[in-house]
Amino acid sequence: MTFFFLKIMTTKVNKLFQIAGWNILFSILILFFQSFFYFDFETFKHNLTALTFLYVLMDGISHFGLLLLITTACTYIPLQLLFKKSMIPLYFLVGILILFNIYILLDIKVYEIYRFHINGFVWEMVTGAGFSQIFVLETSLILKCVLIILLISSFYIGFYYASKTLVNRNKMVNWKKLFGGFLVLLVSANAIHAWAAATQYAGVLNSALRYPVHYPLTMTKMLAKMGVTSSSAPVSFDNQKREGSTLHYPTHPIKANPTSKPNIIYIVLDSWNYRSFTPEVCPNITAFGMKSCVFTNHFSGSNGTRGGIFSLFYAIPPLYWDDVEITKTPPVFITELQKHKYDIWSITSATIANPPFNRTVFASVPNIQLCVEDGDALTRDTRVADQFIKTLSQNRTRKNPFFAFLFFDLPHAISLPKNVKKQFTPSWEAANYLSLNNNTDPTPFFNLYKSCVYNDDILVGRVIKALEENKMLNNTIVVITGDHGQEFNENKKNYWGHNGNFSRAQIGVPLIVYFPSQKPQAYHHMTTHFDIAPTILKRALHVTNPISDYSLGYDLFNPQKREWHLVGTNINFAVIKDGYIATRNFDGSLSLTDSCLNEVDKSKVPLKPFLDIIKHANAFYKVTK
Repeated sequence: MTFFFLKIMTTKVNKLFQIAGWNILFSILILFFQSFFYFDFETFKHNLTALTFLYVLMDGISHFGLLLLITTACTYIPLQLLFKKSMIPLYFLVGILILFNIYILLDIKVYEIYRFHINGFVWEMVTGAGFSQIFVLETSLILKCVLIILLISSFYIGFYYASKTLVNRNKMVNWKKLFGGFLVLLVSANAIHAWAAATQYAGVLNSALRYPVHYPLTMTKMLAKMGVTSSSAPVSFDNQKREGSTLHYPTHPIKANPTSKPNIIYIVLDSWNYRSFTPEVCPNITAFGMKSCVFTNHFSGSNGTRGGIFSLFYAIPPLYWDDVEITKTPPVFITELQKHKYDIWSITSATIANPPFNRTVFASVPNIQLCVEDGDALTRDTRVADQFIKTLSQNRTRKNPFFAFLFFDLPHAISLPKNVKKQFTPSWEAANYLSLNNNTDPTPFFNLYKSCVYNDDILVGRVIKALEENKMLNNTIVVITGDHGQEFNENKKNYWGHNGNFSRAQIGVPLIVYFPSQKPQAYHHMTTHFDIAPTILKRALHVTNPISDYSLGYDLFNPQKREWHLVGTNINFAVIKDGYIATRNFDGSLSLTDSCLNEVDKSKVPLKPFLDIIKHANAFYKVTK
């Protein structure tokens, strides 16, 4: 590419390429300085050694320079050669640079709140069904975004005219020196990272996680063979699915002999922070909890909706998501309900087409409803309760038992209509994500969130009252929980929301289970979403198989200590054991922290047990060759 670029500079369009070069150079510098916002230096400073700082400088410039040069080579250069002396390709280049900068700013904000970059998963949510249900954009937030876009555009238009002025004054870009310096930075940064990966030098490895579309060099085995580093390679936390294996779920045919068939209801609040399960915020659910079994130390199978709902129904880790979606394999829980003539109702505020639970959880259920009618989150949640109560009334005389999945969205939206009173103050009027940082006082934001939970509690109270009025509670199992948690910077690491880490703030959720024959009690041993479906299958449908045939969970009421918990999806997952969280990051690297996300020296904790857990979790794969 360098040779091609140098040759172009000798052509008659040299002046236009010089203008383009100055624009690209300005953009690299701007992006490099903006990239420092990927770092929270207050929590990162203990790893900020001289080597780490040197790496950040070299890697930042070379990485964003490489991205821009690749973009330029694929777009601007062909256009300029095609249109010769036309200015149109230059205008196109300025537009590309503006869009690229906007993407980086958006990615910085996404990373700051959630600790992952804009990726295919995010893009699928943005472009898929139910965008308005997943993302609630207040008018003030949209206006701020428009203002930022206009500001960026004006900067780049200014750079364009400044570039023309420099070229007209014969201030030319020295391409040989520019590319020479760029290559030195690129090679040096990758060499440092290769050594850091081989020696597990935390500062450099953590820095490399910050940038989007970043795949730095690793050569651990080669460096070990050369004697540069130790021969003991770091543990790989890639999913240990064996080549040639296929989904084998359940491992044996399910056998059941139900003597009765109680109705079953899953009531799930999206993004339910466990700290909001109090009598003040949830008076109706708390009162129902007095008649139920309350599990105070409960955890979802993931920090996002896709994995959380998956673990709730399948009772196996969401690592199996891709295999299940491709094969359209429904959960044992649903197939057993269908086998015993249950009516299946899905009444959800957000669409089950995104994520595609209609192709996974409900793949075997014909004509499943995707969601209620559109509207704001409170309106949709109200329709969920209304539709369930109406359906309940219409089916009182039917002989078939039913399973109902009620999915409320308001705690995820964190948005209330202006005419709805905020129950908790001081409160934000709307979620202002652009203002969030590690020093933000979470109280007004959390109060807005609690007001949302409070309004959903009213709706859940109506559902419970309808069951009581129809005299169905004596023959109905009711499960009330969340798909995952919602963090409000509880760990003081500038995490807000979910999908960012695997601490209790993001995977801990309330769990209330009403069994008609079970004595009300609070249970304090650790339980997980993997335990819920097996408990119902065993106690309600009298499935005789060992739970290990179809789940990694236990009976909820079994106080046996859970030695570990595996959470997350193939993209990003973690093993939680002995107070440590071993996380396989989005780029494939491994992080080790304590339960509050404080970094732990990996050399001081044996990692093989964590790897053995991942291998054990592959019990539902069968080797075919």
